[in-house]
Amino acid sequence: MSLSLEQGSIVTGGNAMTMKNSKWEKPEFKGLTLLGPWRGCNAMTMAQERGTFVIEEADLCQEVGCLPETVEEFLAAYFVEHDIHAVTEGKEGVTGRTLSVVRVLPGPRENFQVRLFSQNDRADSTWPGQGAKPQ
Repeated sequence: MSLSLEQGSIVTGGNAMTMKNSKWEKPEFKGLTLLGPWRGCNAMTMAQERGTFVIEEADLCQEVGCLPETVEEFLAAYFVEHDIHAVTEGKEGVTGRTLSVVRVLPGPRENFQVRLFSQNDRADSTWPGQGAKPQ
């Protein structure tokens, strides 16, 4: 994924991208935590059918070259996070194509968290996953 970046916002080291921004703060969690495997979840299937691109967080890190420790900062820099409940209730609108980032949670029971994003004006036209572009 190529990105249009402001000078000094990203420092590359080896094969991984690290981000340095002293003003960055961890965002409030606006997603959902669900039980079971995400690939068999009806809500995830419906989201994909509606055009949401779904990617596991680890795959996103690998594709864009960021470390798992900096994925939050990467997402905050190039995407707008949407409150899934507000979107489904019609209280928050989403324009363009959406990205659902899935974090598989460790533990004896299968469960996952999903978060909903759309690109902000700092992102270029390249979309995560197979070079797909937003519509």
